[in-house]
Amino acid sequence: MQLDKVIKDNDFLIDIRPVMDDKGWAGKVDIFCITSEKNDMNDKDFDEMVMLSKMVSASVPLMDIDEDFRDYIMDYVEGTMEEEIPVNRVAVEHDGNVIKVDFTGEAL
Repeated sequence: MQLDKVIKDNDFLIDIRPVMDDKGWAGKVDIFCITSEKNDMNDKDFDEMVMLSKMVSASVPLMDIDEDFRDYIMDYVEGTMEEEIPVNRVAVEHDGNVIKVDFTGEAL
């Protein structure tokens, strides 16, 4: 599957990258908000989407700080999401400045 068929120019992506150590996941994450250079939204809409992306991203450290907030989110997820959210495993290869992305899951 080609990346440009999955990710559209006006998409906003939240990349949650696990922080790893020699034992595996260190229990921390780095969070990045990503959009395309080809994004053609007007400034107002773009700024609103950036703010929404920042708010969603901010919920992660807030869940660590506020146990009630974390429980509220957990109850919401468990109670309202009847269908599983599909998780697509993606293989990424770096070759210099070329990044190859495989969304088939077969390369993993």
